[in-house]
Amino acid sequence: MSLLNSHAGYGRIPKILHWLMMVLLVMMLAGEISGQVHEDQVSHEILGKVILSLAAARLIVRLLAPRPAPLPSHAKWEIGLSHFVHWGLYLILFLYPISGWMMVSAGDWGETGNLGFIPDAWEGALYTWHVAMKWVLAGFVTLHIAGAAKHAILDRDGTLRRMWFVRA
Repeated sequence: MSLLNSHAGYGRIPKILHWLMMVLLVMMLAGEISGQVHEDQVSHEILGKVILSLAAARLIVRLLAPRPAPLPSHAKWEIGLSHFVHWGLYLILFLYPISGWMMVSAGDWGETGNLGFIPDAWEGALYTWHVAMKWVLAGFVTLHIAGAAKHAILDRDGTLRRMWFVRA
């Protein structure tokens, strides 16, 4: 398996970044559901910055090594929806952590990495934006998982295997 994507399959680096991002997003969501976010704001902020850094790395890798060709069984509408969902995920994986970083920079939320130029009066609006981004992210992740499940369970076409660490 190569480090980057090829026409035939996904490379080791994109796979690692994909699954690491999944683990971190689950950790972030679990912290929000349990209420631990409010108890340990600094860890939440650090995790958000790690997610933002991984999103940047994923985008760079994506631009350097485009995705493998669709499988012959993929319909045109599936390919189009896949592109929409994937680029939506890239966008939201930037907007979500940036909105949190801007929010804590505007208010008295945390101590790490204050941007220093966000007016305090914007804190409430940025909080609302940050919460909205969480739900947009949840929507895109749901679409992504639904597509993967369709290919794995209904189509059984090898799409999901291409993103795992075994040969497709």
